[in-house]
Amino acid sequence: EDMPQNVKDIFEEAQRITHASPRSACALLRVCVERIADHVAAQRGIKFKERERLYDKILKLNLPSYLREICDACRLAGNENAHTGELDMSGEDTEEIAYACSFLVNTLVGHLISPTIQADRVLKMLGKR
Repeated sequence: EDMPQNVKDIFEEAQRITHASPRSACALLRVCVERIADHVAAQRGIKFKERERLYDKILKLNLPSYLREICDACRLAGNENAHTGELDMSGEDTEEIAYACSFLVNTLVGHLISPTIQADRVLKMLGKR
């Protein structure tokens, strides 16, 4: 519900194609992580360089280690499917990886975006905003 629209559009596309092309879904979910990183950076006033690598963006967000690992898992799964990699992503486990990455993207939204939105809603109900 709290997923930014520019993330949600890509996320929903990944969900539609996961069964038909899990490798493409993983690549799209990597884009979701990048857009979440951009969104969180904007909220925190963090500036990224033009064409900065996602790995470096994740580091600049100074996330707790468990959230950084979530980002890295999705980033690496997407990289393996968007770039020439060493892993063979053509097997049945690729669909499982895509579904796991979908869960992880939702987890990122739940930890990095939803709390701020929920706090803002409560403050508005209390007349503090």
